[in-house]
Order: sequence, then C-alpha cells, then structure tokens
Amino acid sequence: MTLPFELLRSGYPYYMTLGQRRVTTNPVDIGFGKENVYVLTRGGLGTWVRVLNWEDENLGTRGDASLFQSPAALLVDEDENLYVTDEASHKVVVMDKDGEHINTWGEKGSEPGQLNRPSGMAFDAEGNIVLSDAMNSRIQRFTRDGKHLQVFGGFGDGEGELNMPWGLTVDQSGDVLVADWKNDRVQRFTSEGEFKSAIGS
Repeated sequence: MTLPFELLRSGYPYYMTLGQRRVTTNPVDIGFGKENVYVLTRGGLGTWVRVLNWEDENLGTRGDASLFQSPAALLVDEDENLYVTDEASHKVVVMDKDGEHINTWGEKGSEPGQLNRPSGMAFDAEGNIVLSDAMNSRIQRFTRDGKHLQVFGGFGDGEGELNMPWGLTVDQSGDVLVADWKNDRVQRFTSEGEFKSAIGS
C-alpha cells in the first residue's frame, strides 16, 4: 500500500490507510461507528456505503443505487444508523447499520422543508440534522425523521447570503460553519441562523 508522501512532506505524520481501489472507488464522505468506518462511494465500482474495520477488513456494503443515485454526504448516529443525502432525488435516505431501509424524506422544491440538491450534513447538540440545501442556497434544520425546524441563508454574496453551500459542521457552541462554495469562503452562523463571521474572499 502506497504511503501518502505528499502529506508526509507537508509535515503530517502518517498513521494508516484504509481501503483500496478494489473496494473504495470514488469515496465522497466518511462516517465512524464504534468499531467500523463507513465510506460513502459514488460511481466506479458501485454507489453504496462500504463498511471497513480498523484492520482494513472489508465488511460489505450498505444500500445501493436503488436507494440513492448521486449521494453527497453521510452521517452516522449513535446507533450507527446511516443518513445519506442524495442530490439526484433531493432526499435524505436513512438505513440501519445492516443496510435495512428505515426511512426516506424530502422532496424537490424551494419552499421551507423542500430540497434542491442537498449536500453536507451535521448533527446539532439536540441530535437534529443541519443540512446544506445547495441549489436553494440555504441551510435547513430537520429532526432525524424529516420534520422541518428551521431555514436560513438565501442566494447572494453578502453577509449571511450563500451561493451553493456544500460542506458544513456544527461546533461545540452550536454555531454552524458553512463551506460557501461559489462565494469562495466559509461563513459562521449562530444556531438561530444569524450571520456571525466569514473567512475567505
């Protein structure tokens, strides 16, 4: 297995590599369980969630193209249920750790609670899902079963406005940090959705 020498030259100490091209082609996101690593792959050998352990043993796949066509992001909860955003169907697909389908929620549109190419996700402190609604240029918050709770943002390049938001995270204070893709910056919002600061152009 080839070591990532570019990272080594940049000063990052090498620890380990999981997955190989034969099982993890085109990975787009990862999530972690108690003992396993869940790798969301898209295209190539398959569109599914590949499961590996820390010994790099292949434990099979969860889900397939019948559940999600263009997956963008993956979340794993404390019970190792898997949440996958699907750009193509504008939905969030939920499976248990064995890949059994639990729920699918979301529909295409621009009204609050509707989605247009959902992408990055994160859990907040209450266990709700904060989600980048990319083509609607906004952030939405849902319960795990898809009940709509909040929406903020909107198209533009001003403070608090977004243009194709993608990845996001929620920090310990509850602030939401958003990769504002087409505006080439990262924005920070309070848990109430108020603009707080920005990094980048």
